[in-house]
Amino acid sequence: MAKGSQGNVSHKDLARLANVTQPTVSRALDPSRCHMISPATRQRITGLAQELGFQPNIHARRTRSKCSETITLVIDDITTSSRSFYDFNRLNTLVTFEQINGIIDGANEYGFDVKFLPLYCRRDIDANSLSRRIGFPYSDGVLFLGFHYLRQLAAIIEQSHVPAIIAMAGAGNYASVNVDPLPGYRQLIAELKRRGRGQIAFCGIDNRELAFQVFRHAALRQAIALDGNGEATEVAEIYVHTLLDIRRQMEKLSREPNGVNALVCSSDSLALHIRNELAYLGADSRFAVVGYAAEPQLDDLASIAVPRYDICRQAARLLIEAIRAKKAPDCRPLLIPSTLRLGSSL
Repeated sequence: MAKGSQGNVSHKDLARLANVTQPTVSRALDPSRCHMISPATRQRITGLAQELGFQPNIHARRTRSKCSETITLVIDDITTSSRSFYDFNRLNTLVTFEQINGIIDGANEYGFDVKFLPLYCRRDIDANSLSRRIGFPYSDGVLFLGFHYLRQLAAIIEQSHVPAIIAMAGAGNYASVNVDPLPGYRQLIAELKRRGRGQIAFCGIDNRELAFQVFRHAALRQAIALDGNGEATEVAEIYVHTLLDIRRQMEKLSREPNGVNALVCSSDSLALHIRNELAYLGADSRFAVVGYAAEPQLDDLASIAVPRYDICRQAARLLIEAIRAKKAPDCRPLLIPSTLRLGSSL
């Protein structure tokens, strides 16, 4: 048979050349069943298929298995046109693409595609239209990147009987993959102690009830509590609404000779604004400023690094494993550990 005779190679041809049965070839070339044969045999068959230009009939396989091999990705609002310039927790494009790449790579490992469901900036959601776009033959499961739209879509998901999972957040009875901030904060506490900066103020935005801030603040307090000798302690909480609030708070701190010497912020954006104000006041060397999320463009800012890619990749994998097993994903949250990113602000 001529090398590269694309479109003319069958399972029967591959079975004869690899000296295996046709069912073995079918399993080797099917992402959902390739684990059923030995790696050596699978590699031999896939190598021959690639060499001979074999093209599988994906549509026939999907129709036969009643599996579209596609997941639907629902993403949080990533637009910024309506946001104020002092939004202290904005999403940025680099972070969004890092998360999306993790989801796509996790899906591709299993031979699945990813379909985007664009809902941002939509006040009304047409339930009938969405229900027709979720479930076979359109997709086999739903992955929420954040839970902004979960409440609106929950009834549709339940009605469609498709598996669902949340990445980068947690919500009630749904399976989720999120970050564990505690390891990163424990590294931070050790580093602050080493540098003699153990008087900590937690800095947040708007109010004390925002879920993401409560989550991060609780992890910081747990890390402090696990510091057995008490060299690090939280001595203040600072919450701001505007840039003017930051200026007033930093002016007040800079006038105090003793007390706070480390500002642990709920986001990188807030940490950046605080750092700039301290530099303007000539007091930046007196305080360690630490953010949260380790946004790529702020690589000189000390921050708690969130493994976004790994979280999203793992969420896609768990969703697809549930699809293949024909059951809902395990509702116990899976937490991926954070780390401390050192920077000049520490």
